[in-house]
Amino acid sequence: MKLEELLGKRIKDVRVTTVMEFGGLDTSECVIIMENDLVTDIPFSFIELGEEIWTAEEVMDAPSIKTLLKNYQYVLDHHIADLITFEESIMFDKAFLELENGYLINEICMTNHGTGYAGLWLFKSIQEVEQQFGCKYKRLTDQLRK
Repeated sequence: MKLEELLGKRIKDVRVTTVMEFGGLDTSECVIIMENDLVTDIPFSFIELGEEIWTAEEVMDAPSIKTLLKNYQYVLDHHIADLITFEESIMFDKAFLELENGYLINEICMTNHGTGYAGLWLFKSIQEVEQQFGCKYKRLTDQLRK
């Protein structure tokens, strides 16, 4: 599946598994289940159109965000409107998925133990992301318009 094919897809569920290693690193893995039972992860930052993204045939056995995130209703049953990537991000190596309702999700895959950073992140708006991380990002939809 090509990166740009994510645009317009509806998110049915997000599954998250987190492993905490005392004195080491906390890790997280998120998979997104979309309409037509397509399973993928949050893509890594993109460079160009046409990039292939990881997909799976089966859903990993992990908790749903329905049990992990109190604001899951802002993610589930919403369509992906855009992908956003920061070119020089220390914190985020994955793209942000911007939903049609303005919310954004992102995943931090690995952090120092005990920080609480590993896992799925939810942002209310692009303005919230810009306030915290700056405005030096690229949008997939801008690349499609070129």
